[in-house]
Amino acid sequence: MSTTALDAEGGRPASSSAFLVGLLGVAVILSYVDRGLIAVSGPLLKDELGITATEFGLAVSAFFWVYAPAQLVCGWLVDRFDAKRLFGGGIALCGLGTGLMGVVGSLFSLIALRAVLGFSQSFCFTGSSKMIAHHCRAETRGAANGVVMCGIGLGQMVGAGAGGLIMALLGWRAMCFFFGLLTLAWLVSWAWVRIRQPEMTAGARAAVPLAAILRRRAVWGSAAAHFCNNYGLYFVITWLPLYLVAERGMSIVWMATVTATIYGIQAFCSVAGGWLSDRLVSSGRQEGDVRKTAQVLANIIKASAIVASAMASSEAAMILWLAIAASMMGVTNSQNFAVAQLFAGPRAAGRWVGIQNFGGNCAGILGPVITGLIVDASESYMVAFVVAGAITLGGAFFWGLVVPRMEPVCWDDHMRTT
Repeated sequence: MSTTALDAEGGRPASSSAFLVGLLGVAVILSYVDRGLIAVSGPLLKDELGITATEFGLAVSAFFWVYAPAQLVCGWLVDRFDAKRLFGGGIALCGLGTGLMGVVGSLFSLIALRAVLGFSQSFCFTGSSKMIAHHCRAETRGAANGVVMCGIGLGQMVGAGAGGLIMALLGWRAMCFFFGLLTLAWLVSWAWVRIRQPEMTAGARAAVPLAAILRRRAVWGSAAAHFCNNYGLYFVITWLPLYLVAERGMSIVWMATVTATIYGIQAFCSVAGGWLSDRLVSSGRQEGDVRKTAQVLANIIKASAIVASAMASSEAAMILWLAIAASMMGVTNSQNFAVAQLFAGPRAAGRWVGIQNFGGNCAGILGPVITGLIVDASESYMVAFVVAGAITLGGAFFWGLVVPRMEPVCWDDHMRTT
């Protein structure tokens, strides 16, 4: 991407791909800190508000009630309008919603703010995928997505580490205030980003009908596979702090240290997985084959490690298995949207990611509630870990056998023949 291309705001030079991708990555870090604060604060918040595990699961799930279906609308919006402004507006609302979580006093207000947070983050991956599809070449797509997706792990790491320490010193409400303000501060840097003119132009060639996308088997297979990927990911994000404290007897500070380490491994492997896949593509291997193989193998290992972590008798063994599961989550995270960008191309990346991410985030709607019901009914996390592992293993099936060969869709041919 040339830094001399002109933007849509007065002819100033457009920002470099590295600067753009870096800021997108920071935004994802902050968004995952914000969405994960409910899990970090769970051991204190749950008791203070007097809610059960099932009600806690409902509060976590409320984020996804809005976030998942909004992917469909936001995908269409970023394909048609200014992705930069939509993305920035979503982050602004995210910061406000996070700060207001510090004043909740009931389950109802907690659920309401979680829903607001869900809408605010609906532009996060649809918008970033749209901009990456325009600004990054095929042989850099894995690394770009790896940088953005490493924000998932780093966000959890910062939230669990720094957030846990703030919570231990000042309480969970102060933690929400702090990170809400920090998210809003990101907007200062975003105001300097300049997107080249073609990025935001809704010309005729950009208008791929939604029906043409929905007729593709690949989009539905990817959505189902993404659901399986996310079930295990959200299980760990949501329930790991509570599990370590309630089931394994860890202190708040030790829990924060362990979870921060686990999430840091996930972040590192997001970048490493994206970089390695790009190296393989640059060496002459077919991009789709590289990304499909990575998804299948990583899901098999991840599913096994999730189950093994619950069965481990020692704390050290449990942490080791959780680290292996987190490393494979990093690998799959770096490939999820790279696959969508490969299939859809710049013309339809927003809507394709919207559909795929809608399917993926249905796991966020169902998973926390299912886990809460299992924990309340069995008074143990073991069955919940097994269910999470089994669904994660389904990701290997969908990526390997249901999603067809990964190659760019020729939209003009597809629209003429269908």
